[in-house]
Amino acid sequence: MADRRELAFLLFRVQAHFPAQMSMLGGFRAPHEVIRAALMERPSGAIGRASWRIGNVTELSLDGIYFAVGKELPKSLGSIDTRGDFHTESVLVAPNTHVVLDLHYQILAIAKNSDLAPAPRSVARKLQKLLSATSVVADHGCTVTIEPIRDPSGFVEAIASAKAITRFQVTYGLPNVWDVEEDFQRPIQASNNAMRAEESTTTFVGTSLNSKNVVRLARAAVAVGKRTKAWVIKPRGRKPVPITPKENPVTLLQSPPDDSQPVRWGENMVARMREEYEQIRESD
Repeated sequence: MADRRELAFLLFRVQAHFPAQMSMLGGFRAPHEVIRAALMERPSGAIGRASWRIGNVTELSLDGIYFAVGKELPKSLGSIDTRGDFHTESVLVAPNTHVVLDLHYQILAIAKNSDLAPAPRSVARKLQKLLSATSVVADHGCTVTIEPIRDPSGFVEAIASAKAITRFQVTYGLPNVWDVEEDFQRPIQASNNAMRAEESTTTFVGTSLNSKNVVRLARAAVAVGKRTKAWVIKPRGRKPVPITPKENPVTLLQSPPDDSQPVRWGENMVARMREEYEQIRESD
């Protein structure tokens, strides 16, 4: 019987950042189109000791894609012959893991598989390299990034209960997704692009910062995998203390793909990913 234990999927934001001066070779106008086309190339290449590749690419409704990412590498295994003598054989193994992509929000869900890598973050870095090496990304002069989406709930609760917020720091990246915060995130991302900067950090300082706006900017930052930090005076405290969102990406527990209905399984995953993301991105 197949192992049906739940898998832990960690959420990441995948983005394809166009340069300030667009390449004349590219034909796509939206980042999600480049990401989709890059996946359809099913890229592969040597990364470290192993050959990594993308396979099993399956398009879903709801602007979703299921695929697998894994590596090929030689491994020495013990065997026994008909006489009962032991031998060592070199075989090619291919550990891999499940990945679901929501093109609407450009969210990746990567399943943990310790046989492939100690953590999905390592898989995300390899996936970023594979996508970056595709011809469609090169033709558009894009930069591909894959960043973890951190859970902001504890951070938001600490902000809500604070006596005062005295300092707030937030990092901004490059333009990409459509659902950005309009007052600060979008113009600063555009400035980063014009400056040819990969990211920039803004710090707000005051005796009591507006908590609603702090939460709004924090949610927008973690939604694109960027860092944020606040210094708060707790209800019974006197001095500001630093707080940050959890370092671990948001995790969804899900049963493995259903071999009898793989497309429906993938579409259910896309729906769950969107629901989780919309809760993170929600403006209070």
